[in-house]
Amino acid sequence: MRFQPSPIVSVAFALGALAGAINALPLGDDTTDLGPSGHNSTAVERRADTLPSDCQLAQYFTGNVDCYYKHNNGANWLNYIVQITPTGQDTDGWCKGIEDNIKGTCGKDVSLKGCNKKWEWKQVQNPTTNEVATAYGIDMNFHYKWPWNEKTRDAACVQDAISKATCGATTTWTHGGCYRWADYH
Repeated sequence: MRFQPSPIVSVAFALGALAGAINALPLGDDTTDLGPSGHNSTAVERRADTLPSDCQLAQYFTGNVDCYYKHNNGANWLNYIVQITPTGQDTDGWCKGIEDNIKGTCGKDVSLKGCNKKWEWKQVQNPTTNEVATAYGIDMNFHYKWPWNEKTRDAACVQDAISKATCGATTTWTHGGCYRWADYH
């Protein structure tokens, strides 16, 4: 009888061999110059070449994020409110991006209760083209369902998910991150 490797073992071996090559890719490494060889670009220039079009302006502006939650006794969900001032990011997919990132980062489906894509506005000027545009912020509300970490209420995970969906814009967080409303009001 002749030994024949199973297809599952072959696939596992191939994936194992690829893992080293995949880890060697410069994903998320801001020190890697993505410009043409010999070109000494700045970090902003590098990000502008790789950011989606709805994120191009966000790299130049700072947004303020107020993220808090309330727990109604007896409810099996936390009521999260997220308000982000304009950064230049296109607001059309912003709430959905936060919702998707919570699922990917925290492993939770959230129940979106509201998304105001024109919550606050300001005029922003693209420093590269001098073009002026109106930028909007968002005011969103979602229910974060049980189970959650009783001590932290998964606030750091939600904060990380929001940051990932905010185009890499510089942000200032009210009270340093997502917080329990009752602790400050």
